[in-house]
Amino acid sequence: MQTENLRISISFESDYSDEDIKDFPGNWNDEDIFIEEVASDVVYEHFTKAWRNLYPLIEGKTINSICIGIDILGINNGLARYYHEDSDNEEGNYGFAVGPYILYEYFKKYWDNTYIMDTITDFVWEHEILHMLDHNNIIEYRYHFYSNDVRELLVKHLLRFRNEGIAELFYILRNQGSIKTIEAARIKFKENFDTIVTLPWKEINKINQIKEYIDNNSLYYTIGPWLILHAIYINSDKEGRNLVRKMAEHIKNGSEAEMTDIMLIIKLALTIDNYTFIKSITEPAEDGIAFIEKEHITSLAQKLNTIKHKRIIPDSDSEYNIENAKLVNLFNYFL
Repeated sequence: MQTENLRISISFESDYSDEDIKDFPGNWNDEDIFIEEVASDVVYEHFTKAWRNLYPLIEGKTINSICIGIDILGINNGLARYYHEDSDNEEGNYGFAVGPYILYEYFKKYWDNTYIMDTITDFVWEHEILHMLDHNNIIEYRYHFYSNDVRELLVKHLLRFRNEGIAELFYILRNQGSIKTIEAARIKFKENFDTIVTLPWKEINKINQIKEYIDNNSLYYTIGPWLILHAIYINSDKEGRNLVRKMAEHIKNGSEAEMTDIMLIIKLALTIDNYTFIKSITEPAEDGIAFIEKEHITSLAQKLNTIKHKRIIPDSDSEYNIENAKLVNLFNYFL
């Protein structure tokens, strides 16, 4: 659906005071200027720009409504977010939100057209819309906030590289990636996994520390796209592999890929489901090297499989039992 036909509703997620908005750029004391109107206008402008950029991937998808919440108080962490739990892929109803940092940048641009926003802000909606396009894979495995099953945490950690890697592809292929080669990405991934191995998995009172580390790991965004390119290469035909090589050269040389090629590579990325991604991590690429040897992950998985922390979720919680069984089944790939 083209932007002119989109049903987009934009609203503030919470009340605010004059004190809450005093540091935002703009003269909000002027009785003729309303922050709600300006905020809605700038969010709409930037969201629809991203929608147009990704339209070749969106075309043909059922889109009934888009709801965007403005989190002006920063109650939730993050620059912006896609509400996958509250979205309905079958009906085509999707929810998003934007935080105060992005809004601040939008206001600066609104009041000073010469202002150049940082690139993360400029491409934030492409990232979130790609999460929307990846909806079914994102919701396939659900994680209970109170679960202390360490097997789930390992799966969550690995799949975050997939989810954020796909969402970040547009950004890095517009010459914004900080890791320029797959060799550098492999080194970073292995270093990170070595850190994961040393986390206090056996200490039940440290589970929240592990969850926090997993949730706040910025490497998902920098290494993730390389893991996705690796998975595409392994699971593609000759044409797909040539495209991966071409994208890798663009990143290495610091040049922007053509938009048609970016759309093609993201389309391939969206075919990499969760199980395929998990398998691909330990499979060798063209040079015979994997991101990490399967034995390395298996060693940790075997250790985690022996840890039986006292369950704090009632045994009668059948919904959790179903989701936990799915996660454990994926975890068992490494045993």
